[in-house]
Amino acid sequence: MPEAKYFKYESVQDMETIVRYLEALAEGFRKGELTLAREGETLVMKPAGLLGFSVEAKLKGVRRKLKFTLGWKEQAESTAGGQPPLIIRASGEPGGGNE
Repeated sequence: MPEAKYFKYESVQDMETIVRYLEALAEGFRKGELTLAREGETLVMKPAGLLGFSVEAKLKGVRRKLKFTLGWKEQAESTAGGQPPLIIRASGEPGGGNE
């Protein structure tokens, strides 16, 4: 079982910087790889498959808080049981027998 790794970063930033962080996260999810780094500490995550998603918002006096949580199970590089993946095609599609 791989060793657990933990990365945490907290700071106060202007809105433009937060938007850039969120855009970088979105791009990382699109590409299937997120790299979090600071001062020689790096954590690479590879989101894939179904992801759990929750959002929490809180108003308390003059304070506002918005919290997102995303989670997933990392998939093995090979298919389960060492079997080749199942391929299903409709007739008329490339490789479907009516070429």
